[in-house]
Amino acid sequence: QYYLDSVKMIFNRQKDIFTYRGMENFLSEWSTYARRLESWKNVVSSRVTLLNSESVEVKGRIRQWEITLQDLVYNESGEQLQENISQVIDTLIIVKSSLSARTESNIILQNNITDKILVVDNVLSTIKQKQRELQVAYFYRDSDPMWAKSDSSRHPKNVISHTVQLFNSNTRAINIFLNNNKNSSYFHLLIFIILLALLFMIRRKVVKLNLVTEDKEFQMAKALLYRPGLVALFLSLMIGLLIYSNRPVIFTEALFIVILIPLFILLPMIISARFNFFLRIMIALFVLDELQIFLDPSSLFRRILLLIVALTATWLFYSFWKFKKHNPDMPYNRMWRIFMSASSIFIFFLSISVIGNILGYVRLASFITDSIVSATLVTAIFFLLMTIFKSFTLFGLRLYHRDYWHNEFRINIQKRIDRIIRIVITILWAITVLKIFNVYRLLIEWFNQVMDIEWTFGKADTSISLGGIISFILILIITFLLASGTKKLFKSDFILRSKIPRGVPAAISMLARYIIVVFGVYIALTAGGVDLGQFGLIAGALGVGIGFGLQNVVYNFISGLIISFERPIHVGDTIEVGTLMGNVTEIGVRSSKIKTFDGSEVIVPNGNLISKEVVNWTLSDQKRRLKILIRTDYSADPQKVLSIIRSEAEKHPNTLQEPKPMALFDGYGDSSLDFTLYFWVYFNVSFTSKSEVALGIYESLKTAGIGVPLPMQRWYYDKEKNQEEHPGKP
Repeated sequence: QYYLDSVKMIFNRQKDIFTYRGMENFLSEWSTYARRLESWKNVVSSRVTLLNSESVEVKGRIRQWEITLQDLVYNESGEQLQENISQVIDTLIIVKSSLSARTESNIILQNNITDKILVVDNVLSTIKQKQRELQVAYFYRDSDPMWAKSDSSRHPKNVISHTVQLFNSNTRAINIFLNNNKNSSYFHLLIFIILLALLFMIRRKVVKLNLVTEDKEFQMAKALLYRPGLVALFLSLMIGLLIYSNRPVIFTEALFIVILIPLFILLPMIISARFNFFLRIMIALFVLDELQIFLDPSSLFRRILLLIVALTATWLFYSFWKFKKHNPDMPYNRMWRIFMSASSIFIFFLSISVIGNILGYVRLASFITDSIVSATLVTAIFFLLMTIFKSFTLFGLRLYHRDYWHNEFRINIQKRIDRIIRIVITILWAITVLKIFNVYRLLIEWFNQVMDIEWTFGKADTSISLGGIISFILILIITFLLASGTKKLFKSDFILRSKIPRGVPAAISMLARYIIVVFGVYIALTAGGVDLGQFGLIAGALGVGIGFGLQNVVYNFISGLIISFERPIHVGDTIEVGTLMGNVTEIGVRSSKIKTFDGSEVIVPNGNLISKEVVNWTLSDQKRRLKILIRTDYSADPQKVLSIIRSEAEKHPNTLQEPKPMALFDGYGDSSLDFTLYFWVYFNVSFTSKSEVALGIYESLKTAGIGVPLPMQRWYYDKEKNQEEHPGKP
């Protein structure tokens, strides 16, 4: 209590002279207090709950022993036993009193913690209200015009006094923060060591492979990963911004100052040399802008320094805009194009900053200049971060050795990963920029207020909120996107070229999609505020519906699961179902799709594939035996014919060597010698192969002078019988 009172007294004494940045330090500090008190409250509450349960158990035991003692007294037996039981009861009563005392002390402690939480919440509300007042005060004049300003703060005593006061405040904020985050700092150091070791391993592999290419992205990635120390420092500092959530502003600024070191060295390696000058100027402006915190906000010297920073930044953005105008054909990254397009907007607001500073709107001028300079530097930092992650992707895919990892597939995977990296880093960049302009918290509060809008209807006062509706829709969209992405993943070349047995990816894909959709719908209904307990009646009605009208649907659904896990049919197989023959293109929930050879797509219920006889031409392998019947005239030499037709099959490129082609002499027909040729090919070339081999046999037999037999019929004329049947005719 004494500590909180002293901190609150410091805050009340200094809140009227603090800037928005100083208020952020207090907000971070008091948020830490609130979080710690809430943690203590939860611990004490669980302790009170445990003590209450133990007290109830002890009361039950006392009651049991009292009943036992009453029975012994009533039966007038066991005086020694009665005495022992009485001692046990006395001991339990003492334990009960002790538990009651501990429970009471914990309840008192819980109430005290609750009182402290109320104090902290009150201070947090005051800080936020003061920040809102400071934001509104941007539009009010807070100083005299620059030409009428007498810089009384230039006196050395005033400068030293302000610097000492600011130094003490920031030192106190840093000490409190470091004391509250000792474990996080050790974890942060461990992350840096791991990153450094990992980057050294990657560099060693890259040097060992000695990859040479003219690709610019590869050259940039190589230049970055050849400096593992700087990259590890940069990444660990960026991770620090995520680890230390409630950090004071001075700590954030210190992190950014240190980030400037790897940024100053690494960024020129991945951007055009024409931009290096602008980068150096921007870094210098940021450092100069940070030095202003050690000056009195109302001093003339600080206003002049702020004016110099704003004018230099205006010239810098104008140079960017002019550079883009005079170099329209130069290739730019998307982030660079956005940044250059925003240059005109920045020039406009910096002009307002310059005019406001001259007229006496110092807070507004400082806010605009600081925010724009910081946002520009943050853009460069996130651009470097994005390039580093793309470098990891590029080298990771090139260092992955597999026979199916062909170049086209690697490029497609790299594009997908780069797209995800770009989306994630763009979101983080947008959040950071919104925080720099002090609008992120306002947007979150406004968004929460909008999400809390509710509508009540019905006699049961059923309510639904706008946030629930939006959450329901978003979760459903994400669910179906995940299901669709899972389906595409298991159809990708990476899976198809892997050593996973054929059909297993389709089964895993179907099961994964079912699980994603079921859990997604469940989470969406829960987020939408739907009471799932009310679905009992609907489930009963659904059971009755299944019993009567949905038997066929459920039957086909179960059949689809059986097909997926038993795998008698795979996607891509060529099957015959009745008179239907074609390729299986999809095995769905209720039905499967078969594309026939004439181009039509047939929807076949899964139940038909289970209950009916199905011929699968490609289940275990893709081989198919072809049969060609050959007939020659009687004058042909059977041995020569067998040699010709066998050689035609053997020399065809699609014919398999095992099993070997086999030619057989079937015997004598009515008007021909009959032969049969058997040979094996892969199923996908069976039709063309049979036609080509048959044509080859025809040409070879024709060249060898072996003819095709003509049908022959012999007529026998019985003259005597004819005279008897037709007397008088010749």
